[in-house]
Amino acid sequence: MPSKPRAMNIRARVTQDAQMLAHLGIGVDAGALEQPRAGQPLLYLDVAPHLVNALDFCHGGVVYALADTACAYALGADAFVPATIDASVTYIRPGRVGERLWAHTEIIRQTKRLGTCEVRVLNPAGELVLVYRGTCANAAGAG
Repeated sequence: MPSKPRAMNIRARVTQDAQMLAHLGIGVDAGALEQPRAGQPLLYLDVAPHLVNALDFCHGGVVYALADTACAYALGADAFVPATIDASVTYIRPGRVGERLWAHTEIIRQTKRLGTCEVRVLNPAGELVLVYRGTCANAAGAG
């Protein structure tokens, strides 16, 4: 029988997810991790050649992964282990090779059981690339 997920702080999650994040080109702003401020993006995506599709755009699934991870990190706390149960995305414009895309996250509502947030992914010019709205359940009580 699998054990229940345990709550963990954001530094532990970043450490645990480091290999997956690096593979996708997702990085963590160390300054934001040390001294977080409201509205400050924590995660970014460096668009590399291996992340683009046949149109030479960053694959939508990779940008989605950035937004989904940003939502989970925003909602994650010692007593809340986020597991995405619903998400919708709107792709506004493509990310391109060489760009650094930033995930700006806003928590819409969070309770002990559910959390909803909106993530806006912006390119270096400050233009909107993707809008994500996701709901996570607290997996700390799963099992």
